[in-house]
This record gives sequence, structure tokens and C-alpha cells, in this order.
Amino acid sequence: LQQSWRQSWRRRSVTCDRVFCDVVAFNKLIGFSPFYKYEDVLVRPSMAACRWEWLILVLCLPFPLALAQGVQNCPPRNELEPCVCTPKKNGLDILCEFTDLNHISKAMAVLKGKPSIIIFYLKLRHNNLPKLQSFVFLGIDIRHLTIHNSSLSVIEESSLSSMGKGLTQLDLSQNRLSTVPSPAFRNLHHLLILNMNHNRITALHSKAFEGLDTLEILTLYENKISNIEGDAFKGLDKKLRRLNLGGNKLTSVPQEAFSILDTLKKLEMQENSITSITEGDFEGLKNLDSLGLAHNHLREVPGRVFSHLTL
Repeated sequence: LQQSWRQSWRRRSVTCDRVFCDVVAFNKLIGFSPFYKYEDVLVRPSMAACRWEWLILVLCLPFPLALAQGVQNCPPRNELEPCVCTPKKNGLDILCEFTDLNHISKAMAVLKGKPSIIIFYLKLRHNNLPKLQSFVFLGIDIRHLTIHNSSLSVIEESSLSSMGKGLTQLDLSQNRLSTVPSPAFRNLHHLLILNMNHNRITALHSKAFEGLDTLEILTLYENKISNIEGDAFKGLDKKLRRLNLGGNKLTSVPQEAFSILDTLKKLEMQENSITSITEGDFEGLKNLDSLGLAHNHLREVPGRVFSHLTL
């Protein structure tokens, strides 16, 4: 009986050692080993320690399995039509083209019913979408949103508010926006890139981009901007490094508006109607290393206007 007990104990001990070795290797793989260093695998652990490591393995097992699964699944195709979904490494890529608000709203309702999925790209292109309604994206985790060439002229205040924690890129190019929809932008505290090219914006009003304190790139090419108020860029002084105002109707450099943008690296003002520049126009742009002024109506340039820049 005593010999049988010893054999049984040895079997359990060998099994325990094998499990322990597997666990240590597993913990090394995921960078987590709270009890032993990797070299301690050569040291026989106690049965209690082995049971603890086995428990850790059981608790942690779903984590690497979830990582291994990686790609998320699209909703059934018939539920999203006419939108098309493609699984990608970082989330789903959803494209809705040549449709209207009614069909887009139905597709968004399907996505709202699946709160665990990540929409890495939501691209709404060539649609009839004159107004972006309040809470249309509520409950959907979207990282990059494109609404392109869709006749968009109104963005309601709460239409983007639910996206503040995840949205990093917003493309509203080639639409019919006549003003910057500031109230809709105020909660987008993680936005890095904002593209409003090819719209109908005529002026940048006071605090137009307030709340976008993480914004790095702002592009407003080919609008109709003729006036930029002194504090139009308030709130963009922390991160903004590229600003495109090309293709507008500016007749002078908005010196006061630029004065706070000391992080700006690249400024594009080509294809405007600027007739003159003065020595103080770019003084606030301490870190500027690229300036585009081609295709304006400049008659002369003061000798020291760029003396403080690192161009």
C-alpha cells in the first residue's frame, strides 16, 4: 500500500512539474509570471505553488485565445445592405455608397445591436445625406469616419458626441457645409485628423475648433474662407502641426489667429488672394519649417518677414 501511494505521488509530482513548466513558459510568452522567474523552471515547486500556477493558467487562458482569434466577424450581409462589411485586423471596414439616410440609419441600427465590435473604418461616400441626425452613431465604436461627397450641409450638435472616446480621424470633405459645426466637434477629445476640404465654408468664427485639443492635422483646402477671427484656432495650440488653408479667398495673413499656434510645423496658404505680408504676420509660428504661399498676388516681401523661422 505504501509503495502504491509513493508511485501515485510521483505521478502527480511529474504531472505537476510538467504543468508548472508549461505555465512558466506560457507566462513568459504573455509577459506575466508573478511567482517565479523564467529560470526558476528548473526548481521543483511545491504542490501548493503548482496549484496556484495552474489556477493562473486557467484564469488567463481566454486572454491569448482572444488575441489569436483577432479578426472580428461582420454582421450578416443581408442585414447591412446596401452597405458592405469587410473584416480587417483592427476592426471592421464598412462602406455605404450611393444610398440615402433611411438605409444608412437601418445599417447603423444593426451595428448598435453589436456593442462589442469595433468599426475601424466607416465610409459613407456618394450618398444623399443632407443632415447628420442626433445620436445616429450612439453605441457604435468608430475609429475613422468618412462622410464624403454626400451633400452634407447640417451636422446636428449631438450627432458625433457619443464618439468622443474612440474617433481619431474625421473626413467631411466634398460636402456642402457653410460653417464649421463647432458644437458637434466639442466632445471629440481624441481626434487627430480633421479634413473639411472642398466645402462652402466662408469664415472661421471665434473658437471654431474648441474642444479639439488633440488635433494634429486640420485641412480646409478649397473652401470660400475670406475671414478668420482672432481666436478661431483657440484650443489647437497644444498639438496642431499641420494647417492647410490653401484654395480659399484670404486677402491677408490672419496674424492674430496664427499667434497661438507655436506647435505648427507646416502651413499651406497657396492659391489665395493675399496681396501683401508684413514682418509680424508669422511671428507666433515659432516651430514652422514649411510655408506655402504660391499662387497668391504678392507684390513684395519684406526682407525680415521670415527671419525668425527655421525654413
